[in-house]
Formats: sequence, structure tokens, C-alpha cells
Amino acid sequence: MLLEYWHGNTSAAHRELVARAKAAPEPQPADTDTSVTDRDSPPAGPVPGGAPAAAVPLLDPMPSLSTFLRAVRRDLTAGERAGYRNGPEAAHALDVFGKRPRTWRNHVWEADHVQAPLRVEADGDPVRPHITWFIDCAVQ
Repeated sequence: MLLEYWHGNTSAAHRELVARAKAAPEPQPADTDTSVTDRDSPPAGPVPGGAPAAAVPLLDPMPSLSTFLRAVRRDLTAGERAGYRNGPEAAHALDVFGKRPRTWRNHVWEADHVQAPLRVEADGDPVRPHITWFIDCAVQ
């Protein structure tokens, strides 16, 4: 969520997480009721983009910047990171989709067939439709 908000700027997302961790109240001492701690409550500051505070959980303990950068590099593909920085067109340049040598029209087609995750009424009965589509790989 924060990485999207900061357009792929991992350092800015880390700074935001550090600021939220500092703004969060400290946990209660052990001699008080521990069923609900202050760490379970939402952070003091608003989350960018108007998202609910629970959408970006606090990390405890907060990792260093280098650890955070390594984790983002490890867990996100190059296409995802490019998409956060420069939009979907940059992500498609690094994705597997449509990676074939250019040929003439109608030389190579790709097809996919899936069952849609919804129900529609057909002849009075609810059914899950199948969707089939074809892509001319020469047109890119």
C-alpha cells in the first residue's frame, strides 16, 4: 500500500513506516490489562491515500532501511517494481505476457479459457460461464 502511494520509492515508504512506528503509543506495562494493548489500536497519524490504518500494519521491531530494501527486492518482481514507479506500461515491458518474436498477422495466436467467478442465469438456472479469448501475437 505505501509502496504504491510513494510510486515505488522504497526509501520514502520506509520513512513513512518509521514515522508511524514512532507515532504509535508504547505498549502497556505488564501489570495492567494485556488483553488489548495500545499496539493493537490504529496509529496516531493518517495512512496515505485515506486507507484504513489496519491496511498498513506496524512492524515490530522496525527493520533497517537496508533490510527493508532487500525484502522489497526479494519479494517483488522487476515488473511489479517498475509498475509502481512508472505505471502499467513499464510493468508490461518486464512481464512475460506477449513475449514472442514479431511475425506477420495470424501467424501465431495465444488462447486462454477460464471459468468466470460469477453466476449468471441461463434458461432459469444459475451457471458459471466460461470465457475464451484469443490474442494475435503479431499485433503488439
